[in-house]
Amino acid sequence: MQTKLKILHLEEITADTELVERALKNVNIQFEKLVVDNKIAFVKALKVFNPDIILSEYKLPCFNASDALKIISQQGEKIPFILITSILCEENAIEIIKAGADDYFFKDRMFRLPYAILNAVEKNNAAQQLRKSEVLNKCILSSVNSHIAVIDESGEILTVNKAWNDFGNKNSNLTLDGIPRGSNYFDACKKGIEDGDSDAEKALAGIQSIFKKNRLNFEMEYSCHSPQNQQWFMLSAVNLGSNTNQVVISHHDINYRKIAEKNLEDTSTELRKTLSELNNILDFSLDVICTVNTNGEFVNVSAASEKIWGYKPSELIGTKFINLVLEEDVEITSKAAETIYKKIKDPTFENRYVHKSGKIIPMLWSVNWDEKQGLLYCIAKDITEKKNLEKAVKNERDQFYDMFLKAPSAVGMLKGPDHVFEMANPLYLHLIGEKNIIGKSVAEALPEVIEQGFISQLDRVYQTGESYSGTETLVKLKTQDNAPLTELYINYVYQAYRNNKGKIVGVFFFINDVTEQVVSKKKVEKSEKQYRQIVETAEEGIWLLDENSKTTFVNKKIGEMLGYSEEEMMGKTSSYFLDADGQEYAQIYLDRRKMGIAEKMELSFISKKGNRITTQVSANPIFDELGNFKGSLGMLFDITEKKHLENLLDKSNRLARIGSWEIDVIKGTVYWSDITKEIREAAPDFIPDLSIGIGHFNGEVNKKIITERLKQCIENGIPWDEELEITTFKGNLKWVRTIGEAEFVEGKCAKIYGSFQDITERKKGDSERVKMISDVVQRNSDLEQFSYIISHNLRAPTANIMGFADILQHETLTQQERKESLQGLSASVTSLDAVIKDINNILQVKNESDDKKEVIDFSRIVKDIKLSLNNLIEKHSVSISTDFTEVNEIHSLKIFVYSIFYNLIDNSIKYGKPNVPTQIEIKSKQENNKIIITFKDNGLGLDMKFKKNKIFGLYNRFHSHVEGKGMGLFIVKTQVESLGGKITLLSELNKGTEFTIVFKN
Repeated sequence: MQTKLKILHLEEITADTELVERALKNVNIQFEKLVVDNKIAFVKALKVFNPDIILSEYKLPCFNASDALKIISQQGEKIPFILITSILCEENAIEIIKAGADDYFFKDRMFRLPYAILNAVEKNNAAQQLRKSEVLNKCILSSVNSHIAVIDESGEILTVNKAWNDFGNKNSNLTLDGIPRGSNYFDACKKGIEDGDSDAEKALAGIQSIFKKNRLNFEMEYSCHSPQNQQWFMLSAVNLGSNTNQVVISHHDINYRKIAEKNLEDTSTELRKTLSELNNILDFSLDVICTVNTNGEFVNVSAASEKIWGYKPSELIGTKFINLVLEEDVEITSKAAETIYKKIKDPTFENRYVHKSGKIIPMLWSVNWDEKQGLLYCIAKDITEKKNLEKAVKNERDQFYDMFLKAPSAVGMLKGPDHVFEMANPLYLHLIGEKNIIGKSVAEALPEVIEQGFISQLDRVYQTGESYSGTETLVKLKTQDNAPLTELYINYVYQAYRNNKGKIVGVFFFINDVTEQVVSKKKVEKSEKQYRQIVETAEEGIWLLDENSKTTFVNKKIGEMLGYSEEEMMGKTSSYFLDADGQEYAQIYLDRRKMGIAEKMELSFISKKGNRITTQVSANPIFDELGNFKGSLGMLFDITEKKHLENLLDKSNRLARIGSWEIDVIKGTVYWSDITKEIREAAPDFIPDLSIGIGHFNGEVNKKIITERLKQCIENGIPWDEELEITTFKGNLKWVRTIGEAEFVEGKCAKIYGSFQDITERKKGDSERVKMISDVVQRNSDLEQFSYIISHNLRAPTANIMGFADILQHETLTQQERKESLQGLSASVTSLDAVIKDINNILQVKNESDDKKEVIDFSRIVKDIKLSLNNLIEKHSVSISTDFTEVNEIHSLKIFVYSIFYNLIDNSIKYGKPNVPTQIEIKSKQENNKIIITFKDNGLGLDMKFKKNKIFGLYNRFHSHVEGKGMGLFIVKTQVESLGGKITLLSELNKGTEFTIVFKN
């Protein structure tokens, strides 16, 4: 449908036309409307306006709807027509519908009008498409030369094409393809069977098998001879599309092919075989039936296109037919199409199409131009067979002559006992100097060959009939006047030929000029001699093996290496001289040479004296010009001494745990020595790459360092020497010393190479020394603490005890003084006891055994401490919140962990701000294989500038208003470090304190 609907409205009242327009606009119909109110305007509008639909009042003053419908009918148009009126009786409505109207509406009920208009237009478009399709099918059937009919299951002929009718009229309906429409095809077949026609019986059985669904199609050839003419046809039957109740029968005229077969009976056996094969192909071929529009595009294509051109119809429809034409035939095809369009040329022509596979298909075209439809109706016949036959006849005619003209050898024919030249090809004439020799004897044309013995050889062949041949024979010919004789080397054959009675009548000669080959051969022999001198004096060993790995050549160097003479080695396989490892892989090496693989390898041989000779071998396969494996060539270098030195170096590296590595920056490849792989705990056959090598450096810091060093080395050539930690392929941590240095070529980094040393043991020793020093420092610190305890805490109570003891010895003391002295003595003893208990607690912390370690639940520890400190928590309104979601347990000494948690929580409560509820947050997390626990409060805090170095000291107190000894944090730090951990804190005066404890997981 067009973008806008074109509506012709036959109406004289403007208000009624506007009523229709509003009804259409209400449903968003795009339209263009022309209003007329008389016959003349109506007829003109039909021609000029070309409406899609007509709306009409039933009756106008001078014109009415019935008159309008008659005019449309007379013009042969089919345009949707809808009546819109105010008053209409039932009889008039029936009358107007019979006259051709599609529908009618009353003006006061037009709500359905827009949908009726759309429906009528769509219905009309569909009808037009159907009519076009019917016209197309009829045109195609009319243009087909084959006789085509459609029958149903009973055999009744439903329809036939023009060719069928024409043939029936000419042949009085006596044949299977002349039965008229309305007749029964099966009855005709049965009548033929009764008359003894075996073809009719075969045709009936084949067609009925399609109706029974026993087969998809049926084909047969049959003759239909008359007294005047002999005719042959091919019967083809197939279902009508997807309709299995109807069958299309076609009879194809194959008379031309049959006559061609008969005419070719006298040709050679090979031609008859070729013709038979081509006929078999054509027996299963059908003509291509197609239509082409004015743009040169296929519109319809029959299924035979796949057989003939290799393309399915769906691949061709919508494409240019000229795209399939052979490039050399495009111009003649375009001109032929142009003349057919203009109807100034007979609508048949030949051209060549290119098959989908690339082969060329000659085609015979029969074309009809339908100007109204704008289509070319075409039938394309594959005339490959015809062209091949024409070519075969020509080839047979020219074969004998072409043998002489195109032979790769100099060929000719001599006649009679005098050997007169009867024929000679251009190659022979060129050989002898382009002389005029036809009709002359050999002795006359080439007198210089008489003394060379060639004429006597011809005489012997002519007399005895025995052929004669010569190889690389020297002949001297006078190829130019006033010039010395030209020396040529030829291979030649003289062969007698006989007439149809078997008598020798002449001699054929076949000559090949091998002068160039013979001269080259002599040069090669000279070159080979020089080559052998080079081979024999070469510094490397040269060893040639045949396809079975047997020795065919060795130079002197090989003999010197292995201590064998050339004669001793010839014929023996290479494995005979290899060591045990080499013998085990000898067959594998041979198979790789047969696969065309050239490679370098190290092989060890056993010399005649029993010594091991290690060699670097470059092995290359040898193939002949046909690609057949003929052996292999080996170039051997004695590297026995080199390998010995390398083994010594390798042993030294292993003792030092030093491996090597190399990065080819250009190729992007990485090499690790065996020791490097051992250090990294990689498999011996592991193939490394750069990303894997960097990825195994442990932690972001190590990765960043090695990446930066590598970048600086590539860009600026800066070498490096770093000690870094790696994770091996088995997950173990190791320390390595990696050294790298760049190799630059033409200003660009080509390679980086270096060493890789395992220094884990040294690093462990360093770590142990650091730990030992740390322990010594800690012990010194502990001694200082104990010294402090002894010098301060023990001295005071001891001095007091001694003082009170001395006082009590005085006899002059009063009772009151004695009581006070005893009380002072008791207090001093109690103080001394407390100090001794503190010392015991400290010693206990430092001497707890790892045997008591167990899994400790953080949540349970906090819960137990809350119960112990319940009164204190309630008194100070303490809030304790915990977050152990990431890690809730640790394997350690429970008494220590409990003490650490208890002391830190107790400290937060003791040193809370007055009149401010104490808030304590305890969290845990896991990071880098470590457990981190934080204790945070909102208490009094500390001035870190002045107290930082004294916080964890013994008997250090920072808030005098709270009772205590100053031992809590000392005990916490000692216990944390005893468990292998570390404790730190952040604090600010009046803003709280945060302790962080880190344990290894």
